[in-house]
Amino acid sequence: MEKPCTIEEFIEDRNAHGLRYDTYRAFLQRVNPERYHDERCRQSFELCERILKLKHEKHVWIDMHNYVDQDIIGVADAFGDSYKLAVLAQQIPRDVVTTVVGAKVRFMNETTKILNPTLQVIQANRFAGCSLADSIDAEALEEARETLRDRYPDLYVMAYVNTTAEVKALSDVCCTSRNAVAIAKKLPNRTLMFIPDENLGREVARQLGEAPLPYASLQTALPQKRIVDQRGDSAFFLWQGHCYVHQEINPELVHQLKAAYPDIAVLAHPECTPEVLRLIDDDKILSTEGMMLYVRKSAETRFALLTSCGLPELIRAELPLGKEILFDFGACRHCQFMARIKLEGILRVLEDEREAARNEIHLAPEVLEKARIPLERMIELSQN
Repeated sequence: MEKPCTIEEFIEDRNAHGLRYDTYRAFLQRVNPERYHDERCRQSFELCERILKLKHEKHVWIDMHNYVDQDIIGVADAFGDSYKLAVLAQQIPRDVVTTVVGAKVRFMNETTKILNPTLQVIQANRFAGCSLADSIDAEALEEARETLRDRYPDLYVMAYVNTTAEVKALSDVCCTSRNAVAIAKKLPNRTLMFIPDENLGREVARQLGEAPLPYASLQTALPQKRIVDQRGDSAFFLWQGHCYVHQEINPELVHQLKAAYPDIAVLAHPECTPEVLRLIDDDKILSTEGMMLYVRKSAETRFALLTSCGLPELIRAELPLGKEILFDFGACRHCQFMARIKLEGILRVLEDEREAARNEIHLAPEVLEKARIPLERMIELSQN
């Protein structure tokens, strides 16, 4: 399988024939030949062999987000964006699996635990957090929610999955960048409070067909960091949280890419700023999974993906001859939190019980119960 293949095909081949060095090396060198030189590939392969042995012995399921180091694909049972991982978490074979090791940031591992309360869920790195999830806590949300409900009894809290379990427990429905617009459309005539990503919230509001929206600071009920769009008797509230990776992407980058490559397809994550997104075609404002599917299906040949670099590098492994992903002008940004997740960390929690205990996800029973409701509501609304 040295020729390009999809990530799904790579995992299927590994499951059928075992992890083979030549196949693994070829995959990684299509990702980044400078980073994944022969010595690095050999080291990663040896780590994978040790992990796969322990994974089998301990009945472990390993999943990975598509921003993390690509060499983790050698041991992963599942990969994808936060929505795909949430759906797949419901399909984990619980009759075989006792433990999940998540090669993803904390809030995603919390989601796995919420949807699988009887399984042990261990983080590959307990220090892999998220700047966006850190932008709101349960206490602040509860204060804002109760204040607003005095004025808007129909208030519906729509929480981006990039939030803690405690915040989800106070929310009515969850969403991801892939399904946020579709879910919002199924909540007509409601006052919405979208948390915590301001940029994604603005993009959702725009795609609801109400743009341009006259946003104004709501100073009477809440501090200025919460923003409101007045819509008659209802309102669309936003929290002023941001993903630092996407916040750093600027309009000048888009202009540079299009000037240098007139035929380039520039895809942008909806966590980017409105100033960036207004330069992007609507069908190219996509979640990470959406970007992957777009590149696979598009007849275009040049792409830039304005998101964390882990994704465009991963997609590069499956590109057929004639298609290319460009990284000129710093077209992507590295997420410092996803970068903390390594094969070494996965091996460490499988070999060392004390390290596994330190990295295990523990949530209060009432949080597990309450946070499950908006997550399951998200999946139900997305599938119907």
